[in-house]
Amino acid sequence: MDPRAIWSGAIQFGLVNIPVKLFVATTRKNVSFRSLHPKCGKPLKRPYYCPTDEEQVAFKEVVKGYAYTKDKYVVLTDEDFEKVPLKSSKALEVLGFVEREEVDPLLQDSSYYLGPTELSAKPFELFRQALDLTNRVALAQAAIWKKEQ
Repeated sequence: MDPRAIWSGAIQFGLVNIPVKLFVATTRKNVSFRSLHPKCGKPLKRPYYCPTDEEQVAFKEVVKGYAYTKDKYVVLTDEDFEKVPLKSSKALEVLGFVEREEVDPLLQDSSYYLGPTELSAKPFELFRQALDLTNRVALAQAAIWKKEQ
C-alpha cells in the first residue's frame, strides 16, 4: 500500500522552488476507551455541563475562549481564527542550514518525511544529495492545518 501524503506544497529558499509532498513517518497509538451504557452497550454522548447555570450545553453551542486572567476569557469565533495571518502557506520556507548533529532527535515532536511530486524528482534528488554530501539539514517552517510548524 502506498503512503498517502498529508500535505503538499514546495520547498522554498532563494529563487529555488521544489514541489513536495509531506508524509507521516511515525504515528503514536494511544489506547482509548469509550463510555458505554451498561444496559444496551451503546456509546454515551459527552454532555457539556455549565456548573454556573446548572444546565447542559449542546456541542454546537460551545464557543472557544482564551483565558487572559483567572476566570476571565476572550471569546473567539471561527472568523477570528480565519483572520490570523500565516506567513507561509503552501511552502516549506527554508530558514537556514545546520550540521545534522546540531538537531537533537529528542526535540522532534513528530517525524515526517518529504517526497517529490511527479514533476520534481530530479531537483528534489539534487537537493537531497547536496544536504547529504554536506552533512547538513534544512530548518524550515510551514503552515500546516492552519498551524505554524
